[in-house]
Amino acid sequence: MNSEKELVRFTRSTTVKDDICYEGKKFNRIPNKENCKYCRVHIVTDRFLSKDFQRKIMNDDRDYPFGTYPYVLIVDASSCNLRCRPCYSWIFWKPENRADPVTVFSKKLADQFSCKINKLNDESLLKRKDRIGKQRHKRPFSRIRVSGGEPLFDKEDPLNSMKYWHEFFGFLDKNLDEVVDEKITLMHEKEWLNLSNQERRKRFPIFLESDSGKIRIRFDTNGFLFSDPSFTDEFVKGIYDLDLKNLTIDLTFSLERDQYPRSQFDDRSNV
Repeated sequence: MNSEKELVRFTRSTTVKDDICYEGKKFNRIPNKENCKYCRVHIVTDRFLSKDFQRKIMNDDRDYPFGTYPYVLIVDASSCNLRCRPCYSWIFWKPENRADPVTVFSKKLADQFSCKINKLNDESLLKRKDRIGKQRHKRPFSRIRVSGGEPLFDKEDPLNSMKYWHEFFGFLDKNLDEVVDEKITLMHEKEWLNLSNQERRKRFPIFLESDSGKIRIRFDTNGFLFSDPSFTDEFVKGIYDLDLKNLTIDLTFSLERDQYPRSQFDDRSNV
């Protein structure tokens, strides 16, 4: 199995500052041209965390955009089946206007995540990337994030998207066998707090592990498709059936989608 899905890349301000593959505002396709050509994986600062986390873990109570935030590896899906006014991701409604949509295979996306992690161990790349190179002692990686857009949206059949993400979780989990411990340090938040700056630099990149001792993936969905119990059961069961060794999946979805009138949805909302 190796399904494909349209994913997007667009330049965030924190991507330019923090992503190891950017030099200025230019996205470099070195040193791995195979994975870089259609790379959809970004390194950004993760501001979508609680104020309590910001204060206790990052030791900073300033508000965005002045606070110190952990890093996150993120991929954005294209398109959505809703049109909620408060949503930040309107940029993906018509991604051709502001983003770069490309169809990517599930295994290729997993390989792109692995490639990005490997580059974080490249001292030559870190030296030319001022913020991430110099602030390794300040910013751990909080998680991997799947966002968008609506990751489970598919114009033809939402089961296609479900299959895609199940495959991706499985491929990435296997890839991480090769990098956990050797190129990634998994560590609980309390452990990270007690490390000296020298130890933090030495063990970079550090991923803050879940309570189960695994890397977190935050999967952002609007929850519209979860109104169908059979879809929910199949999606969640599929995750459990993978028996993931290195990953734990945190599903985040809106419980307030019904407050938005149908007039704010487009004709794709009947999936």
